[in-house]
Amino acid sequence: MTAKQGKIDFKKPHAPLLFIGGEKDNITPASLNRKNVKAYKHKDSIVDYKEFEGRTHILCAQENWEEIAAYIHNWIETK
Repeated sequence: MTAKQGKIDFKKPHAPLLFIGGEKDNITPASLNRKNVKAYKHKDSIVDYKEFEGRTHILCAQENWEEIAAYIHNWIETK
């Protein structure tokens, strides 16, 4: 793969994107998730971010993972 193949055009229209993260994630910190969300610039495309309080990097393997799954399911159904 070349650098050109891996390049993302953040101004291009795209499918709805949902970034999720944990408040206590030390692998992909919330600040990086917010930066990634802000990088997408297409005005008519959907980009959302949901940070789950008290969660670490392995969101869906932690207790009460159903809360996260329900949030994602609801997000998909409404977009």
